[in-house]
Amino acid sequence: MEQLFNILYDDEVKRIYLACKNKYLSLDEKYHSRFTHIEGVCQMATLLAKKYNVNVKKAQIAAILHDYYKYESHEEMESLLDSKEEIEECRQCPVLYHAYASSKALGKIFGIHDKEIENAIKYHVFGKTNMTKLEEIILISDYTEFNRKYQDCIEVRKVLLDGNFDKAIYLSTRYTIDHLVKNNIKPHPIQCEVLKEYERKINNE
Repeated sequence: MEQLFNILYDDEVKRIYLACKNKYLSLDEKYHSRFTHIEGVCQMATLLAKKYNVNVKKAQIAAILHDYYKYESHEEMESLLDSKEEIEECRQCPVLYHAYASSKALGKIFGIHDKEIENAIKYHVFGKTNMTKLEEIILISDYTEFNRKYQDCIEVRKVLLDGNFDKAIYLSTRYTIDHLVKNNIKPHPIQCEVLKEYERKINNE
């Protein structure tokens, strides 16, 4: 995405982008599509940050790094985590491993110590209650970026781009929970809390 590279906020963001790109291109070819997804998330996050007056640089950094540790082993990712609580939470819900570990790359690899960006990366899988706008943007950009071709993602992307931000988060959460239930997987309690929060929001609009 040459066009994306040209709209990255500054040289620091471009440095992070190229480091992430080189990391993924050094992996087996089957993982290269993950970087295409990362570019898509960055593109969507940039669009939304500008629309909702959120710091574009922070949105781009969080988007680029949100899947930085997507394919490392659980053991390697655990070594990056700061607390027993984080490790236990990831063991109980392994899909969180890559998000929690990727959030640590921000400071440990790139020397950026910004809690707002770190949390946006950490909570991008299914969010949490009382999210900041940056956290919401990374969450919904992950679900709706333009490379996503699933029907649910296409529907939610249209809702999002029509300006119905809270409804987009509600629908993405609901569809994710429905998918888990259909596959006999119990949703994480926080997913259910997020669903209820955004249902209240759209009903009060």
